[in-house]
Amino acid sequence: MQVRGYDFPDALHYLVEFDMWARRDDDGLIRVGATSLGAALAGEIVAFMPKRIGERIERGRSFGAIELFKTIISAKSPVGGVLTESNLFLEQAPMLVNRDPYGKGWMARIRADDWMRDSGLLVHGPAVALAMERAWQTYRDDGYDV
Repeated sequence: MQVRGYDFPDALHYLVEFDMWARRDDDGLIRVGATSLGAALAGEIVAFMPKRIGERIERGRSFGAIELFKTIISAKSPVGGVLTESNLFLEQAPMLVNRDPYGKGWMARIRADDWMRDSGLLVHGPAVALAMERAWQTYRDDGYDV
């Protein structure tokens, strides 16, 4: 689906307030990354610095830092669990988050403590369009150029 020109794949679950997505992979691990709207708001990403592999991550808390030209922001996790992998391609090409946020620009994989609970707290399915429209409007009202 698209909202205001930004893609939001139907198969993903969204942590709207932090512009992050989650998807359960076939091996049971949760792949996470920034939404297309979040990547656009951030501008050009110059580095992604994940926390250490094996570190416990709380839902809604940082699993790494995203360096932009003039600031560093926190990448917030849609799920709680243990960080099992970070996208090594982002070390050499962090702009993949901007160019392909749902594909090659994924950020990390997490072994979730309770995917069923966490996924129920995320926005999924038909509710995504309304939630993202509201988020887009909030950003516009706050003066962001989206």
